[in-house]
Amino acid sequence: MRKRRAGEEEHLEELVPGELDERDQTILEALRRLGEATAAMLVKETGIPKSPLYRRLKRLEEAGVIESRRLRGKTYYRLRKK
Repeated sequence: MRKRRAGEEEHLEELVPGELDERDQTILEALRRLGEATAAMLVKETGIPKSPLYRRLKRLEEAGVIESRRLRGKTYYRLRKK
């Protein structure tokens, strides 16, 4: 698990103005805690069903808030670094 460093706090509302709702915040908080996670891990951590979670992950990635990478057939998501 990766810990945030001093000065690394992000103001997400500035990244995607007015588009972050409670579920988006839940996903982003889970990624902050976990550092990096698969969708299955995020479903378990957040309680958000798989299909809505995937839609939100796609939208957050397109907005540049998160990024993904493939490793051994799995996609891992994490907060995008500035």
